[in-house]
Amino acid sequence: FSGASLLFLFGLGISTPLIISTLFFEQLSKFTKNNKYFIIILQKALVLLILLFALNLFGDVIKMSEQKNMPLGADKMITPNKLPLFISMISLDCETCEEMMPFIKKLKDSCDGKNIEFRAIDTSDPEFAYTVQKLQMLGTPTYVLMDIKGKEAQRFIGYTDIKDIDAAIFKLTGKHCLKN
Repeated sequence: FSGASLLFLFGLGISTPLIISTLFFEQLSKFTKNNKYFIIILQKALVLLILLFALNLFGDVIKMSEQKNMPLGADKMITPNKLPLFISMISLDCETCEEMMPFIKKLKDSCDGKNIEFRAIDTSDPEFAYTVQKLQMLGTPTYVLMDIKGKEAQRFIGYTDIKDIDAAIFKLTGKHCLKN
């Protein structure tokens, strides 16, 4: 096809529905001049059709916004049960994360389930992409303390002294994890 023939086909594709709809509405106009009752019914039917379409579209938009990148149960990782949360966001190829692991394990071993609950998220796992995005992680490791209502209380990014983390846990729960 040459450029002119493609332009002709394009114009034909645009103009044909317009011509057909114009002819249809012209005939409908002649018919409805004599039938005023038909116009009222047609108007109500069109309004109802538009409302149904809008409600369906609005419902789909809400579903899409709720489900966007969110795997089933994704919020469970960052929703406290009965205790505040310590969320550890790490990557398996992060050297600082590896350095911090023994310290975080020490905290977890001494107080997980007692005054705070520990949860770990592998940021490279696509299953947790929504959670990582929701927590607005800037780098690894990131440690987030959340109160019982799910509100962020403290955040640490990168290498952090274990005593600083313990102090933040104490501020949140009133109990230390480390034995002084």
